[in-house]
Amino acid sequence: MSHAPGHRSGRAALTAAPILLLVTAAWMRWAHGPAWLAFNFDPAYAYLLNSVTMLEGYPPFNIYHPGVPLHALGSVVIVTMHAATGTGTLAADVVGRPEIYIFWIHAIAIATTAALVAAAGAVTWAHAGLAAALLVQSGPWLSTSAASLLGQLRPEVLIAGTSTLWSALFVAHLGPMAGSASAVGLGILTGVTVSLHVSALPLVVGPLLLLETWTERRRFAVSTGIAFFVAFSPAWQKLPSFAMHMLRVAGHSGSYGTGSATILDTNTYFPAFWQLIASEPIPAALVGGSAIVWGAWMRVRRTDGDWRARRCLGALVATQLFALVLTAKHPDSHYLVPAYCTLGANLWLAGRFIRARTESMRVPVAAAAGVALLAGGAFLLVAEGRRLVAVRAEQYGAARMVDAIVANERCFVVTAYRSSSEVEALQWGNLTSQYRGRPLFGVPIAQRFPRTAFDEGGLVVRDADWQLINLDALFGRERCVLYTGEVSNRPSSLRVVVETVGRSGSEGVYRLRPVQ
Repeated sequence: MSHAPGHRSGRAALTAAPILLLVTAAWMRWAHGPAWLAFNFDPAYAYLLNSVTMLEGYPPFNIYHPGVPLHALGSVVIVTMHAATGTGTLAADVVGRPEIYIFWIHAIAIATTAALVAAAGAVTWAHAGLAAALLVQSGPWLSTSAASLLGQLRPEVLIAGTSTLWSALFVAHLGPMAGSASAVGLGILTGVTVSLHVSALPLVVGPLLLLETWTERRRFAVSTGIAFFVAFSPAWQKLPSFAMHMLRVAGHSGSYGTGSATILDTNTYFPAFWQLIASEPIPAALVGGSAIVWGAWMRVRRTDGDWRARRCLGALVATQLFALVLTAKHPDSHYLVPAYCTLGANLWLAGRFIRARTESMRVPVAAAAGVALLAGGAFLLVAEGRRLVAVRAEQYGAARMVDAIVANERCFVVTAYRSSSEVEALQWGNLTSQYRGRPLFGVPIAQRFPRTAFDEGGLVVRDADWQLINLDALFGRERCVLYTGEVSNRPSSLRVVVETVGRSGSEGVYRLRPVQ
């Protein structure tokens, strides 16, 4: 009975991170704005319409992340919502109110992640104590990218939860569950996280270094493989395509399988590596600091009895460094979310080494370091929120400009990639959810937006069913044709006169006329 108050306060403390995660996601969702805005719809609308594709009886087309568990979750939410509140066919209902469906898929995904973070705290508390649990739960906030992406419908929303729980099992390996239980648990989480995004592939490295016997490593490898294939099973027909894509990416020097047929180009790789580190200074510093602590720990290993904790920290650092090395080939900080969400475990393990050697200074030093880390992370996240709000306002401005002109002049609208409009988001999602070269949602999109078309590049204009539109015929029947897209990809053609109407942020609005 004497431990009950402490037990209750501990459980209350562990609820803080899941609640804060929901608050962060809601704030970031507000900062990002609706999913149809230019910097949101890729990949949100791809996941939305690929989820519908699965419900229509086709395999998802967009499996190159591969992201299959998010497609599956989306399918469950969509079919449930349509059964409860939908009208007409399922595809027409989703095309008619895509933002409502995206909102609820995202809400269920973020609630799942909050539950995973809560589970991570409970597992760590049981094996390493409350301080370790709270630090492990802090993982999603140690990276600005990870915290910011909580506000969008994309795999990183779920990865923040699976990676945090993965790091909890790492720390739990120091306790009674060391051995086959942690091997299987780590394997399941690794396989599922890789099926969410291949950027989680470095998570394979850590358990192979952590586990002490080849029997445990084999259990981990088998569990990882089984979990991956089970998570991928809703899209099993696309497994050969996914494998070929991965081979192409691995065998070419550029991003996503482009560039020369070599593993990497040193002229671009090393500058990209340093750019990747600079883009996220706090997590990069934590990885570097953890590596230094591990090196110091190795120097005193003969007199140190905490060999399992030292091994655990080394395995985590190796995982995170491998993630940096791998991601520099296609440098974007959001690919580091799986590795960076494990950094909470680094903090506790590095602190374990330092605490044992600086007993008199441990409280003030730890407090100062914690405050500095929290303040720095909060400052960067608030700055990112402000940036998103400013960009959101610019993109709303572009959309309103088009709406005003269309309302006054009854214009036909041609949209291009990264244009802030719901029809562009649906058109792009339609393109990424095709089956055997045929987009599946052209009819309901055309019914909802009959006076729009899509430029696939260089003014190759197609309708919602992806049929070519003759520009001469279009100009012959329409007295006003507007074009909206990124300023950097301003339309250009010898057959068309392009007149700039206005600009908002990175988007431009143009009037198209035939050459006289």
